[in-house]
Amino acid sequence: MQITRRQDWPEQLAAQVAAAQRLPYQLGVHDCLRFSCQCICAMTGVDLWPSFAGYRTRREAVAVLACHGATLEAAAANIVGVQPGPVLAARRGDLVTFKDRYGEHLGVCTGSHVAVLGHAGLQLVRLDHAGLQASVRIG
Repeated sequence: MQITRRQDWPEQLAAQVAAAQRLPYQLGVHDCLRFSCQCICAMTGVDLWPSFAGYRTRREAVAVLACHGATLEAAAANIVGVQPGPVLAARRGDLVTFKDRYGEHLGVCTGSHVAVLGHAGLQLVRLDHAGLQASVRIG
């Protein structure tokens, strides 16, 4: 799938990150995958969420992701048709996988940080954080 960024993508990305800060975490409704899909849609006009929608539990989320790849990183790369790359190669707007004690998460690079939505809400993780694993180029 060829995904290109809109001209106003920086403003759209900033608006999505700001909006995510105001909502509580809810699996399948406002979680890392939904947030990442919303950011991609805002930047490109391509809505990837229908490929993942419908899960409400962690087990259901894992099953949905397994349809797209063996890991969160593989699923993200497969759905946009781009091979994962090193974290430090991430540009603003690219997807980045993050692992912490709660599991794997998907975030969006905002420059020197990655916005990751988890149980505690939206957090900004420095791009050099050891928990960041790979990046997936968007557009």
